[in-house]
Amino acid sequence: MLHRTIILVLTAGLFLVAGVAVGRLSVRLAAQAPGTPGSRSWLADQLKLSPDQRQAMDAIWAQTRQEMGKIYEQRRALDKQRDQAVRQLLTDAQRTQYDQLYTDFHQQRQELDQEREKLMADANGRSRALLDDGQQKRWDALTKERMHQWHGGTHMSATMPASAPADAN
Repeated sequence: MLHRTIILVLTAGLFLVAGVAVGRLSVRLAAQAPGTPGSRSWLADQLKLSPDQRQAMDAIWAQTRQEMGKIYEQRRALDKQRDQAVRQLLTDAQRTQYDQLYTDFHQQRQELDQEREKLMADANGRSRALLDDGQQKRWDALTKERMHQWHGGTHMSATMPASAPADAN
């Protein structure tokens, strides 16, 4: 019985890790895609895109980001279904252990998220201190724009400027 529980817990952990890895990869790919805020001007400059090409490229990637968001939501729903199915396989005692593992995992993840947010806020403050008033206003506008683009997701810190690397999450 203990062997079965260990295998089940390890399997659930593997699924959780795989989900996190897929999520991080999709965020990185989306951030590196042409037309995303951090890469748009660089790519347009490198390819010497005309204004019409830039607009078309932006439209392609805006639609792709929207569709990726839908897929992300479907993936979250699938994860929830899997978790419910796993719980149904467990005895009451195993469910209690599984629920404790799940709670501990999410607590640790929240702590890491808070640490990341503190790092981002500190970097934002130190970066702003280097800028004059006009540059700070532009920085704040870019930060607000970035926050709006990623609103509702946990993909990026609200304090991250548009020029910051996307894999900071």
